[in-house]
Amino acid sequence: ARLAIKYLSPDARLLQTLEELFIALKELDRAYDINEGNSNMLYLRSLIYLHLGKTDDGLQDIIKAISKSEENVAKYFFFRALAH
Repeated sequence: ARLAIKYLSPDARLLQTLEELFIALKELDRAYDINEGNSNMLYLRSLIYLHLGKTDDGLQDIIKAISKSEENVAKYFFFRALAH
């Protein structure tokens, strides 16, 4: 059924992509609960939040990623600038 919807509706791929983003967000939430010191998980989660239009949540996560990172990771700072 999902395959048929994919070809019949131009919005089906968008819906599938959104579903995949929400699944990825849940997985990152679980992974972060296990390892709160992993700044890269926060970075990835912030990317998803921004893609979903949740700019404030994405900005919070990238700020946390910067503070938890043991190194100055350029992509974190670049993304923070984009999120502002």
